[in-house]
Amino acid sequence: MKTENISKIMGIFIAISVSAMFLFSCAEDFPTNVDSPNQTVLKSIKILNAGSDGNTVIDGVVNENTKTVTFPRIDPDTDVSAIRFEVELSDGAVLEHDSYEFTFEEGQDSETIVIRIINALRFREYFVTIRLNVPVYGADFENPIMFDHSNNGTLYPTFVSSLTRGAGFYGGHVRVVTIH
Repeated sequence: MKTENISKIMGIFIAISVSAMFLFSCAEDFPTNVDSPNQTVLKSIKILNAGSDGNTVIDGVVNENTKTVTFPRIDPDTDVSAIRFEVELSDGAVLEHDSYEFTFEEGQDSETIVIRIINALRFREYFVTIRLNVPVYGADFENPIMFDHSNNGTLYPTFVSSLTRGAGFYGGHVRVVTIH
């Protein structure tokens, strides 16, 4: 008899708990968005002290979707230990530092750092990439060159489809490997 009473009490307790959970957990008091005047948007950016003389101004390109800033290639004689930026920001926003240091390792022609835009308690970070204007030896993957040989009267018709698996030149003959 005691076991039956305990199981009845447990059943009632579980039923009340589940009912209370359904009644009180589905409240429609969703959190609301808090509007703040403290925007942290980088509208434009320039390098003020580029070039060997430190007087060259270079405009950057801001990509707000990826939070990146890129500049055209700069003179390798630029003092990259104290790059100064001129920025146009949201009202009240400021850059975290006055100048930024880019450190290039041996053989490296680009460097990326993070800058921070601060406005009260809010901040936004951007990846800034600076590339040196040095000759690129080998493959330059930033500037690919595409060659279209599709309309030049190809002598080998298998090159126009996806059947060609390879080709080789042996003296006066060309060997074309295709699948059928």
